[in-house]
Amino acid sequence: MQPSRPEAPEVVRDMGNACVLSWDTLTLNEGDLYVNTYFLEMKGAKNTPYVQIYSGSSSMFHIKNLTPTYVYTFRVRSFNGARLSEFSETMQFEAGEEPVAPEETGSDAEPVQSADEWYEKWAEEEKVRQAEEAQERLMKSARDKKTRAMARQGHEEMVDLHVVSRQGLEDVRARNEELHAEMKAVLASRRRSDTGPASHEQIRHFGKVLQDVTERLRELEAEEENKEALRETMQTRLDHKVAAAELVHTRFHTFKREIAMEAENSRTGKRIPDKQLAQIEENERILDDECRTVRLRYIVLKHELARLESWLQSKEVLGEGLHLIDFEQLKIENQTLNEKIEERNEELLKLRKKNTQTVQVLTHIKEKLQFVQADNQLQKDKLAALETDLAMQRDSLAQEKKNLDLVRQDRVKLKEKSGLVDSDDLLYDFEKTKDKIKDLRDELMNLQDKRKRCLKVTEQVIQQQQDQQLQGADMHT
Repeated sequence: MQPSRPEAPEVVRDMGNACVLSWDTLTLNEGDLYVNTYFLEMKGAKNTPYVQIYSGSSSMFHIKNLTPTYVYTFRVRSFNGARLSEFSETMQFEAGEEPVAPEETGSDAEPVQSADEWYEKWAEEEKVRQAEEAQERLMKSARDKKTRAMARQGHEEMVDLHVVSRQGLEDVRARNEELHAEMKAVLASRRRSDTGPASHEQIRHFGKVLQDVTERLRELEAEEENKEALRETMQTRLDHKVAAAELVHTRFHTFKREIAMEAENSRTGKRIPDKQLAQIEENERILDDECRTVRLRYIVLKHELARLESWLQSKEVLGEGLHLIDFEQLKIENQTLNEKIEERNEELLKLRKKNTQTVQVLTHIKEKLQFVQADNQLQKDKLAALETDLAMQRDSLAQEKKNLDLVRQDRVKLKEKSGLVDSDDLLYDFEKTKDKIKDLRDELMNLQDKRKRCLKVTEQVIQQQQDQQLQGADMHT
């Protein structure tokens, strides 16, 4: 929050060509509680700019060596660590001649106090006064905080009381419904029962019970009216407290926004963008709503817990024997739970040992990984050198292959020109084939001669058979 505008400086003591100035704040708002620096500015002539002559936490300053007959103008402003205040109203001071120290008239005369001695003494007294005022401000701020805290506590207590009253009203209504149901059941049973000599006594007893119920209902209605009046009173007080809390919250939110808008980055000197401030305020509003919801839920659950605890206490009315049985059973359960706790502790110890071993192994693996990464980088460098060498070797191999292809083409051409001269195998095969052809020809000639002989013999045999057939035919005839 921005501090208030300080009062105009005033001359505490005029010393001719020097003076003592003092100033103070006008109000005691929240922005003034944290003021820690004052800036005093001075202007000599009309057209000259203001020059800062003092910056510090003190609200007084001793100005020396002023030029006589010059009119000086002073103004001051404060700073609380977040924002600067507006400048105070100006104050003018006309400097005079330096005062002449009076001469001592005798030995018994009191020593004349110099200006510097007077200023030192007055400054000490002023510091004590300012310290007392600061202490008073802090105490007032603490009292205000305490008042706000008490108001907040009263608001919470009223909310608690409201919740409790609503819960009690619901319980009374539920009890009333139960009593009505029981009364209906009793009336129905009375109608079904036989009429006898005791019927008048029963009717009289029923009338008395009905009268008691009517009185209880009237008391309940009166209590409900009292509770409703109390609720309205509490609601009114709650509304006032909520309004006060909302006002404090709004002021605090405005104070935070002013500080955020004036805040600058220490490195870049830029302020927070409006869009980012709006986003921060939206997130804060969402968190405040969630916090309010959670607080109300906590209050409801707290009262529900108190109600359940009271119900359990009312149900825990047991005999001594049952208490002893429960105690023995609890001892057994406690022993079982202790054994389980010991087992869990042993398992936890094993897990801790395993975790320690895992951490050690992991550390070793990390060290080995670093070594392997360094070795891998070295191997990568070697691989890059080898790839470079391989590329050069591939280039030379491609050139050699081209040369080999040229040589092969020349050799094929030469072989085509030379025929069988250059091949011993071909010559040997040629000679062998030639000899084989010769042998086959000789064999063919022999076979042809043999065929001729066979044909000749066959013809002779056929001629002989024909001759024999003719001779046989002649013999028959």
